[in-house]
Amino acid sequence: MARTDNRTPGGVMGSGDFGIEPTAVEQAAGELTGYGDRMEAAGRLLQVTGVAPPNALPGGLVAKALAVAATTMSRSVAGEGAATCATAGSLRTFVATVCTAETEAATDLEGAAS
Repeated sequence: MARTDNRTPGGVMGSGDFGIEPTAVEQAAGELTGYGDRMEAAGRLLQVTGVAPPNALPGGLVAKALAVAATTMSRSVAGEGAATCATAGSLRTFVATVCTAETEAATDLEGAAS
C-alpha cells in the first residue's frame, strides 16, 4: 500500500503533517463550545421547567420524585455541557502549543543553518 506524504508542495513539513490543519481543530473546538453551552442551558432549563410543582398534581410524592429526577438530570446535562466546553478549551490549548513549538523549531533550524 502506498503511503501518502502530507508535506507542503515545496517539501517542507508543516502544520498539516497529520492531515489535520489547526483551523479545522479550531472550528471543531468552536462547535464543541456551542454544543456545550447549549447543553448547559438545557440543563438549567430542565431543572426549572421540567416538572410541574407538587401541588399541581394529585399525589404530591410522585411530583416530588419527578422534581428530584429533573434536578438530577439537570445537573448531569449541565455537567456534560461544562465538560464539553472544557474539552474544547483543551483542544485550543493543544493546537496553540503545537503551532508554537513548530514555529520555534523552524526558527531554530533557520538559525542553525545560517
